[in-house]
Amino acid sequence: MNILSKKKISPSLKIIIGLLISIVLGSILLVLPISMKSGASANYIDALFMSFSSVCITGLNIYESLNVYSVFGLIIISILTLIGALGFVTITLFILSLFGINFDVSDTAVIQETIGSKSLRGISKLLKEMIIITASFILFGTILYMITFASIINFNNFFDLFFYSLFHAISTYCNTGYTLYDLSFAVTISNNIMFNITNNLLVIFGGLGYLVVIDLIMVFKLKKITFHSKIVLVTSAFLIVLGTVLLKLGDSKMSFVQSLFLAINARTSGFTTFDINNMTNSNNLVLIFLMFIGGSPASFAGGIKTTTFFVFIITLISYARGKAPTAFYKKIADQSIIKAFTIALLSVFLIFIAVLFIVFIEKESHNISDIIFNIVSSFSNTGLALGKIGDYLIASKIIFALMMFIGRIGPITIVTVWNKNAISKSNIGYMEERVIVG
Repeated sequence: MNILSKKKISPSLKIIIGLLISIVLGSILLVLPISMKSGASANYIDALFMSFSSVCITGLNIYESLNVYSVFGLIIISILTLIGALGFVTITLFILSLFGINFDVSDTAVIQETIGSKSLRGISKLLKEMIIITASFILFGTILYMITFASIINFNNFFDLFFYSLFHAISTYCNTGYTLYDLSFAVTISNNIMFNITNNLLVIFGGLGYLVVIDLIMVFKLKKITFHSKIVLVTSAFLIVLGTVLLKLGDSKMSFVQSLFLAINARTSGFTTFDINNMTNSNNLVLIFLMFIGGSPASFAGGIKTTTFFVFIITLISYARGKAPTAFYKKIADQSIIKAFTIALLSVFLIFIAVLFIVFIEKESHNISDIIFNIVSSFSNTGLALGKIGDYLIASKIIFALMMFIGRIGPITIVTVWNKNAISKSNIGYMEERVIVG
């Protein structure tokens, strides 16, 4: 069964169509009066932007606070976040599988594209594992958040506590970064151990990717982890340590706990317990670096991904030493190297173009450093912002939204969207010729 079309279209295009449908439907629901609290209102452009931000699990907010939304509006935002995290097609196929409806190889290829699985075998099982893992982490996070918030916030009733905790559990594990509390509250609880443990654990596991999480679950049984998981875990740990040290050294006003919190969240979710608008220039550069790299493949995080960064660095070091790129006693495939460099360079090019357009649109209304920061945040689906996104012109908001979408889908996916085959095969061979470069 092909849920989108009987015509042969690429898995990438199916993913894009599914997310766009979700964004449009979400924007229609968010612009309704029922989605806003009494006295608040939204125009369609703002509703569309918030729908983009939710589905692309970015968390950029054009309002001062999400408290302008009613419970219905917050539920819509949470649903859009889950759709963006798991994928519209993935959720649809899962629901179909519950009713015993089989899906064909074309639909299976969409799941393969979404989760980064190399094999089409066992996709149905992996699909169910994805849903179970997501539900388990959200439930786990909700319970921990209930324990945390119950001791520091006075709620009117149990439902308010439960909904408040559930919303943040979804936002945290899915790496969206939406909060129902303001920055001043975040700063006051910045050293709350329970809050830091809950937030950081959910963000880290949400940013590792399903394949790595499943590997970690199975490690006690198999006594080993895959090559991919080794790269992800080593690179993630390195970036957390490096980010924490650089942020702490860059601003003496930040506590170690705040530095660790921001180092973890800057690559994926965009939560912060420190006012980044008062941050030093050096730390702004550190955040841009962390946001640009992002999380790992098949996760809820954006950026060029930890594996891309790993391959990029290993290749440069190996080239300087005159050796073939290797890691964990294995040679890195040439195709992976080409793809890593393509992703990195294409991402830089897209960010440059977006910044250029917004500079022309906004004239002198915003500092170019703020624009660069916010564009990288949009592209990496992080959600951190310097200044107020709501103060930008409509044309600029559209560019931010497009960058969020490209970052969520991936620049390579956008480029190859019209390719109907997962791997292009050709029987035609060409002579190799060296190009003078450098």
